[in-house]
Formats: sequence, C-alpha cells, structure tokens
Amino acid sequence: MNLQYIRTYSGIGKIVIIIFGIAVLVIGCLSHYESEWRKIYKDPYVSKWREDGYDIPQPSIEEYYVAMIIFSLTLSLINIIGTLIVDVTKGRIKLVDFVSHILVAVLLLIAGSLYVSSAKRLEKHGKDFRWDDQSEIKLLLGYKLVAGSLVIVQAVLYGVVAFFIWRENP
Repeated sequence: MNLQYIRTYSGIGKIVIIIFGIAVLVIGCLSHYESEWRKIYKDPYVSKWREDGYDIPQPSIEEYYVAMIIFSLTLSLINIIGTLIVDVTKGRIKLVDFVSHILVAVLLLIAGSLYVSSAKRLEKHGKDFRWDDQSEIKLLLGYKLVAGSLVIVQAVLYGVVAFFIWRENP
C-alpha cells in the first residue's frame, strides 16, 4: 500500500476531487431528475413551441452532463484505489494518470458549459411553459445553474491535480 502518496499535493487533490464529486453528483442528479423538463420534453407542446420560435435545448445535453459526472466520480474512485496499490509517480503510469486527469477536466468543462447554456436557454422562455391546467412547470433552473457551475469548478480541480501529478517526483 502506497499511503505516502496521499500526503502529496496530488494525493490530497484526488481526495478533494472525490469529496467534491460526490456533492456535484447529488446536486447534478437532483437538478436533472427532479426537473419536470424531462417529462414535458416528450409532450406534443414542445414541437409547437419550436414552431413558435422558442429556443429549446435537447435533453441529451442534460443526459451527457449526468453521464460525465458519474463517469468522473467513478474514474476518480478507481484512480485513488489504484494509486494506493500501484506507484503512480514514475514512468508510463504517471503519464496515464496525468492524461486521464486532463481528459476528464476537458470532458467536465464541456459538460458544465453545456448544462449552464441549457439552463440559460430554458430560463429565457421558462415563464411561458405551463401545464394544461396553467400551473407552472418546475424546471429547477437555479439548481441547474449551480450544478453546471460546480462541474466547471470540478474541471478546474482536475486540471490543478494534473499539474501536481506532472510536477511531483520528476
């Protein structure tokens, strides 16, 4: 077991990423699965809204976002367990660790940006969306904006950890 690695900047960063990732997963899944946007998108009104000129985002943007936060947390958990078993401070394994963190940072940056963009597009017309009984649709736009912003912060954390991975133990 390589417990000394946990005391390095990159080791601490990986633990912070996991803790932050759990919080992002909870907020992100809540903002996606509790939103009524998933239900209403299948409604025939959506095609009418598109014909009326409303700029409505595809639900695949939100699905990509959820997939990326689950993927990044899973990869982080596998990475920290692997780090404790294998010495990742030298050779090709260090390069793989570095590249995986950069790749996840880019994927999360894309996911967070798309999610914020999707929420902003919904916010533009959100007051116009109503159920048949004229009750307001629960879009959870505030949660979506926070969740997307947190994923962008998480992407930055991945980038910082990648920097520490590259700089430690040359």
